[in-house]
Amino acid sequence: MDSMHLGAFRAIRRTFRNWPTVILARTGLKSYPVTGRLRAGGEVELTRNGQLMLWAFGCRALPDGSAWIPFGEREVHLEGGFAFSTYETFFHGDYALLPVEGRTVVDLGASIGDTPLYFSLRGARRVICFEKDPERYATLTANVERNRPNSVTPRLGAITELASIVREYRIDEAVLKMDIEGDEERVLDTTPPEDLRRFTHMAMEYHRGPEHCRAALERLGYEVKTTRPRHVNGTYQGFLYAVRREPLSSPGDPGRVGSPS
Repeated sequence: MDSMHLGAFRAIRRTFRNWPTVILARTGLKSYPVTGRLRAGGEVELTRNGQLMLWAFGCRALPDGSAWIPFGEREVHLEGGFAFSTYETFFHGDYALLPVEGRTVVDLGASIGDTPLYFSLRGARRVICFEKDPERYATLTANVERNRPNSVTPRLGAITELASIVREYRIDEAVLKMDIEGDEERVLDTTPPEDLRRFTHMAMEYHRGPEHCRAALERLGYEVKTTRPRHVNGTYQGFLYAVRREPLSSPGDPGRVGSPS
């Protein structure tokens, strides 16, 4: 059992009196729905892994798809379902390595809004987030309005035109997050190097193994680290983190836009 699964096991055991039954559901050995009996009192109907893990880490997550997630002195209220990535964002630390405080973050693949809200709560100066699916985008905008974070700008549309985003929003010395279901390779291949290097730090989920993305970023002078690929529905998924080794050589570099974000 690796450290991530061990942490999940401990959280489930700490939260539920009938933790053996809940563990069976979490590992796919028992079908949902199951009833979780809380050590704090009461019961909750558990319908999927994302909801289960939010309860295990101290959140309220109801069968109708609404969740309340404590974060520091705030509480994030999300509607629209239980993406497992919501647990991974707030509790597994998928984006904890990104230095977002006081920075601009470009979020490609913002889904229902969990990641832009997370970045805002961690002190990002502005978050420009994109989602191409109209239904998810509607949920994203509703969740942003519901939580009223500082400086989150949702946009509907193509999430592969990074060069256009860099120029329209005058992005420079910013942070990039991508979770775009396999299109991350296309973004890296089609974005001019001078635009990609506007980002000092990147985090992305890869879907075909890390080799292509790693090579593309190392050619541009990034130090790259990846998690071990896991086999999911015929793909090899994991996370990639990249840090630009050197600053842009001067404020007058060709293609440089605006002032530091």
